[in-house]
Amino acid sequence: MALTASLGTVGAAGPVAAIGVGMALLAGVVVVPGPVGRSVAGAAMLAGGTAMAGAGARVLAEEERYGALSLLVLAAAVPAALTALRVPAVREVATGAALLAPVVSALLAREAGWLSSPGAGLLLALVAAGGFALATLRAGAPEERVCAVAGAITGILAGLTTGDAGAWGQVGLQLAVVGAAAGSYALVAHRPLVAVAAVADLVVACWIAVAGAGVETAEAYTLPAAAGLLVVAWP
Repeated sequence: MALTASLGTVGAAGPVAAIGVGMALLAGVVVVPGPVGRSVAGAAMLAGGTAMAGAGARVLAEEERYGALSLLVLAAAVPAALTALRVPAVREVATGAALLAPVVSALLAREAGWLSSPGAGLLLALVAAGGFALATLRAGAPEERVCAVAGAITGILAGLTTGDAGAWGQVGLQLAVVGAAAGSYALVAHRPLVAVAAVADLVVACWIAVAGAGVETAEAYTLPAAAGLLVVAWP
């Protein structure tokens, strides 16, 4: 609390600098070779970096400086990714944080007016596809599930974000991107339940696109569903 109050009195650059220093300390714990990360100095760097970054982020949020906060949250993906690469003991948590950072960043950028709802939704859909791609690469590893779950949640957020603007054609496109990525992951990693969910996602994407175009013909809705059932039933 005292650190947060102090940052609020040093001007607009104070919170930004605090977050930057905090993330540098967090990255330093991982990057510096040797036993630093397991030493007292490493623990101090970890605690100090977390405190400074958290305090700076709180000040920016209270001041509704969502644009600056968006950029800094995106930058936080770097130490998270480094941790995932170099510290196996916390790889699952760090992987989730690295995937979560661009999601939160895109939503903050939309809140700041830097991105439209469809633009933010498109970025979220691409992050979701990236999550499934990473799950494919890490198939069989403990972090595979984290990547797949992050991809699924981010894909849902993409549809909801773009849906707020009523851009249903773009919602359908974004869901199709996520569904294709999920389907590819399911085929490579042999995840039948994910395959069913991916097919359902693609069917819903077709329905949304057709409905957004104002098509009322019944076949436009039944044919995608029939095709989806055929794919799911294929041996």
